[in-house]
Amino acid sequence: MVEPFDGSQDPHPHLQAFQAQMYISGGNDKLSCKLFPGTLGGVAMQWMATLPPRTIQTFNDLADAFTSQFAANKKKQLE
Repeated sequence: MVEPFDGSQDPHPHLQAFQAQMYISGGNDKLSCKLFPGTLGGVAMQWMATLPPRTIQTFNDLADAFTSQFAANKKKQLE
């Protein structure tokens, strides 16, 4: 089970967990695009709803848009 993403955390672990779950369950690109929105909540779900129709052709398109949108939340490494 993938923990819901509300838009306030680093998007990369969420995306990795989702992709791992899809790999384990034998999901394909089309299914990934259909199921990914169900892992979102809050502002992340609102963002998803604002994507223009037909701008996402593959799950990679969706993953790139998702990580770009929420990249500012990425945890920074302490030096």
